[in-house]
Amino acid sequence: MVIDKVMDIPPITVNKAQMIEFSKIHDPFPLHNDEEFAKTTRYGQIIAHGVMCFMLVWANVSRTGFIGDE
Repeated sequence: MVIDKVMDIPPITVNKAQMIEFSKIHDPFPLHNDEEFAKTTRYGQIIAHGVMCFMLVWANVSRTGFIGDE
């Protein structure tokens, strides 16, 4: 394990349709796919699902070779 290793990963762009589609399949909570409901929340709009965000970042990290072959 390397401590304090820095890596550059490419930026990730997700559009609203992708966020809604992910939510409808994996977690249909209205904060992630219902714009009218989301307007009533503290966010004021739909937000991406946390698991979706993590998996997109993880996919980019895994492409860098940072993890190794283990």
